[in-house]
Amino acid sequence: GYLVKRAVGGMLYTVYGHHGRQVRDNLAAEDLAAAILAWLDRPVEGVYNVGGGAENSVSILEAVSYLREKGLEFEVDWGGAPRLGAHVWWITDTSRFEADYPKWKRTRSVPEVLDEMERCEQGRRGAAAGRQIVAAGVEPEAGVQFTAGGAPSQQASGGDASSGDIFRGWCVGGSDVGSGGSWQRR
Repeated sequence: GYLVKRAVGGMLYTVYGHHGRQVRDNLAAEDLAAAILAWLDRPVEGVYNVGGGAENSVSILEAVSYLREKGLEFEVDWGGAPRLGAHVWWITDTSRFEADYPKWKRTRSVPEVLDEMERCEQGRRGAAAGRQIVAAGVEPEAGVQFTAGGAPSQQASGGDASSGDIFRGWCVGGSDVGSGGSWQRR
Protein backbone atom coordinates (compact mmCIF):
# COMPACT_ATOMS: atom_id res chain seq x y z
CA GLY A 1 0.00 0.00 0.00
CA TYR A 2 2.73 2.47 0.87
CA LEU A 3 4.49 1.94 -2.47
CA VAL A 4 1.25 2.67 -4.34
CA LYS A 5 0.57 5.74 -2.17
CA ARG A 6 4.01 7.14 -3.01
CA ALA A 7 3.68 6.24 -6.71
CA VAL A 8 0.26 7.87 -7.12
CA GLY A 9 1.54 10.97 -5.35
CA GLY A 10 4.67 11.13 -7.52
CA MET A 11 6.78 11.00 -4.36
CA LEU A 12 10.12 9.38 -3.65
CA TYR A 13 9.92 5.74 -2.51
CA THR A 14 12.91 4.40 -0.55
CA VAL A 15 13.81 0.72 -0.75
CA TYR A 16 15.64 -0.55 2.33
CA GLY A 17 18.23 -3.13 1.34
CA HIS A 18 18.43 -5.93 -1.21
CA HIS A 19 18.00 -3.50 -4.15
CA GLY A 20 14.28 -4.23 -4.47
CA ARG A 21 14.64 -7.99 -4.71
CA GLN A 22 12.58 -8.55 -1.55
CA VAL A 23 9.59 -10.77 -2.29
CA ARG A 24 6.32 -10.76 -0.36
CA ASP A 25 3.07 -12.54 -0.95
CA ASN A 26 -0.02 -10.38 -1.22
CA LEU A 27 -3.61 -11.06 -0.27
CA ALA A 28 -6.59 -8.89 -1.16
CA ALA A 29 -8.51 -7.62 1.84
CA GLU A 30 -11.71 -9.25 0.63
CA ASP A 31 -9.92 -12.61 0.38
CA LEU A 32 -8.81 -12.24 4.00
CA ALA A 33 -12.35 -11.26 4.95
CA ALA A 34 -13.66 -14.35 3.15
CA ALA A 35 -11.21 -16.49 5.15
CA ILE A 36 -12.42 -14.96 8.40
CA LEU A 37 -16.05 -15.50 7.40
CA ALA A 38 -15.28 -19.14 6.51
CA TRP A 39 -13.78 -19.63 9.96
CA LEU A 40 -16.75 -17.90 11.63
CA ASP A 41 -19.14 -20.24 9.79
CA ARG A 42 -17.26 -23.30 11.09
CA PRO A 43 -14.65 -22.45 13.74
CA VAL A 44 -11.77 -24.89 14.08
CA GLU A 45 -9.46 -24.51 17.08
CA GLY A 46 -5.90 -23.55 16.25
CA VAL A 47 -3.72 -20.92 14.65
CA TYR A 48 -3.72 -20.25 10.91
CA ASN A 49 -1.47 -18.39 8.53
CA VAL A 50 -3.39 -16.70 5.74
CA GLY A 51 -1.66 -14.93 2.87
CA GLY A 52 -1.24 -14.74 -0.86
CA GLY A 53 1.02 -17.76 -1.24
CA ALA A 54 3.64 -18.25 -3.92
CA GLU A 55 1.22 -17.60 -6.79
CA ASN A 56 0.45 -14.13 -5.40
CA SER A 57 3.95 -12.97 -4.64
CA VAL A 58 5.87 -10.04 -6.07
CA SER A 59 9.21 -8.33 -5.57
CA ILE A 60 9.54 -4.58 -5.08
CA LEU A 61 11.34 -4.44 -8.44
CA GLU A 62 8.36 -6.10 -10.14
CA ALA A 63 5.82 -3.89 -8.38
CA VAL A 64 7.73 -0.69 -9.26
CA SER A 65 8.02 -1.84 -12.87
CA TYR A 66 4.29 -2.62 -13.04
CA LEU A 67 3.29 0.78 -11.64
CA ARG A 68 5.64 2.63 -13.98
CA GLU A 69 4.28 0.68 -16.98
CA LYS A 70 0.85 1.98 -15.97
CA GLY A 71 2.19 5.51 -16.36
CA LEU A 72 2.84 6.44 -12.73
CA GLU A 73 5.92 8.63 -12.50
CA PHE A 74 7.86 8.48 -9.24
CA GLU A 75 11.45 8.22 -8.12
CA VAL A 76 12.90 5.26 -6.24
CA ASP A 77 15.93 5.37 -3.94
CA TRP A 78 17.33 1.84 -4.14
CA GLY A 79 20.13 2.53 -1.66
CA GLY A 80 18.44 2.46 1.72
CA ALA A 81 20.28 0.41 4.34
CA PRO A 82 18.76 -3.03 5.05
CA ARG A 83 16.52 -3.15 8.10
CA LEU A 84 17.57 -5.48 10.89
CA GLY A 85 15.66 -8.75 10.65
CA ALA A 86 14.06 -7.97 7.28
CA HIS A 87 13.38 -11.08 5.21
CA VAL A 88 14.43 -11.16 1.58
CA TRP A 89 11.75 -13.74 0.80
CA TRP A 90 8.46 -14.20 2.67
CA ILE A 91 5.75 -16.50 1.38
CA THR A 92 2.94 -17.50 3.72
CA ASP A 93 2.24 -21.21 4.11
CA THR A 94 -1.55 -21.42 4.13
CA SER A 95 -1.75 -25.20 3.72
CA ARG A 96 -3.35 -25.81 7.14
CA PHE A 97 -6.10 -23.25 6.54
CA GLU A 98 -6.71 -24.53 3.01
CA ALA A 99 -6.96 -28.12 4.32
CA ASP A 100 -9.57 -27.12 6.92
CA TYR A 101 -11.42 -24.74 4.53
CA PRO A 102 -11.02 -26.19 1.03
CA LYS A 103 -13.73 -23.95 -0.48
CA TRP A 104 -11.76 -20.79 0.36
CA LYS A 105 -9.75 -19.49 -2.59
CA ARG A 106 -7.71 -16.43 -3.40
CA THR A 107 -9.70 -14.47 -5.95
CA ARG A 108 -7.44 -11.51 -6.72
CA SER A 109 -4.05 -11.48 -8.46
CA VAL A 110 -1.22 -9.12 -7.57
CA PRO A 111 -1.95 -6.87 -10.58
CA GLU A 112 -5.63 -6.72 -9.59
CA VAL A 113 -4.70 -5.79 -6.02
CA LEU A 114 -2.23 -3.12 -7.20
CA ASP A 115 -4.82 -1.71 -9.64
CA GLU A 116 -7.44 -1.47 -6.90
CA MET A 117 -4.99 0.17 -4.49
CA GLU A 118 -4.17 2.71 -7.20
CA ARG A 119 -7.87 3.46 -7.81
CA CYS A 120 -8.43 3.80 -4.06
CA GLU A 121 -5.51 6.17 -3.63
CA GLN A 122 -6.61 8.21 -6.65
CA GLY A 123 -10.13 8.35 -5.16
CA ARG A 124 -8.85 9.29 -1.72
CA ARG A 125 -6.78 12.11 -3.18
CA GLY A 126 -9.71 13.27 -5.31
CA ALA A 127 -12.08 13.33 -2.35
CA ALA A 128 -9.57 15.26 -0.24
CA ALA A 129 -9.33 17.83 -3.05
CA GLY A 130 -13.13 18.22 -3.16
CA ARG A 131 -13.63 16.17 -6.33
CA GLN A 132 -16.13 13.33 -6.72
CA ILE A 133 -15.25 10.11 -4.99
CA VAL A 134 -14.01 7.37 -7.29
CA ALA A 135 -14.23 4.02 -5.53
CA ALA A 136 -12.71 0.82 -6.81
CA GLY A 137 -14.96 -1.51 -8.78
CA VAL A 138 -17.74 1.03 -9.26
CA GLU A 139 -20.85 -0.89 -10.30
CA PRO A 140 -24.12 1.07 -9.99
CA GLU A 141 -26.24 -2.09 -9.89
CA ALA A 142 -24.46 -3.37 -6.77
CA GLY A 143 -26.61 -1.35 -4.39
CA VAL A 144 -24.01 0.11 -2.03
CA GLN A 145 -23.93 3.86 -1.72
CA PHE A 146 -21.15 6.04 -0.36
CA THR A 147 -21.98 9.37 1.20
CA ALA A 148 -19.37 11.91 2.16
CA GLY A 149 -20.27 15.15 3.87
CA GLY A 150 -21.64 17.27 1.01
CA ALA A 151 -19.90 15.30 -1.76
CA PRO A 152 -22.10 13.69 -4.40
CA SER A 153 -23.08 10.11 -3.65
CA GLN A 154 -21.61 7.50 -5.91
CA GLN A 155 -22.34 3.79 -6.22
CA ALA A 156 -19.70 1.20 -5.41
CA SER A 157 -19.76 -2.56 -5.53
CA GLY A 158 -21.21 -4.55 -2.68
CA GLY A 159 -21.88 -8.23 -2.88
CA ASP A 160 -22.53 -11.37 -0.96
CA ALA A 161 -20.99 -11.65 2.51
CA SER A 162 -20.54 -15.41 2.21
CA SER A 163 -18.23 -14.99 -0.78
CA GLY A 164 -16.29 -12.07 0.67
CA ASP A 165 -17.55 -9.85 -2.17
CA ILE A 166 -19.24 -7.60 0.36
CA PHE A 167 -15.83 -6.01 0.96
CA ARG A 168 -14.90 -5.47 -2.72
CA GLY A 169 -14.58 -1.81 -3.64
CA TRP A 170 -14.85 -0.43 -0.13
CA CYS A 171 -11.63 1.50 -0.35
CA VAL A 172 -12.87 5.02 0.31
CA GLY A 173 -14.48 5.82 3.62
CA GLY A 174 -14.16 7.19 7.10
CA SER A 175 -11.25 9.56 7.59
CA ASP A 176 -9.80 8.71 4.16
CA VAL A 177 -12.46 10.90 2.58
CA GLY A 178 -11.25 14.06 4.22
CA SER A 179 -14.67 15.31 5.31
CA GLY A 180 -15.80 11.95 6.66
CA GLY A 181 -18.18 9.46 5.15
CA SER A 182 -19.83 6.11 5.50
CA TRP A 183 -20.95 3.11 3.46
CA GLN A 184 -24.61 2.24 3.38
CA ARG A 185 -26.31 -0.89 2.07
CA ARG A 186 -29.51 -0.12 0.11
